[in-house]
Amino acid sequence: MTHPQILQSVRYDIDKEAIRAFEAIADVYRWSPGYQDGEAKRV
Repeated sequence: MTHPQILQSVRYDIDKEAIRAFEAIADVYRWSPGYQDGEAKRV
């Protein structure tokens, strides 16, 4: 996961917490790329 962003704002504080939560998850779990035809792809 790279550069998470809010596409439609709900409210500033909710948006900020959503970004914080996604970044915290990214710090804990290693994200694996998707594969298509044997090549790693961004998903």
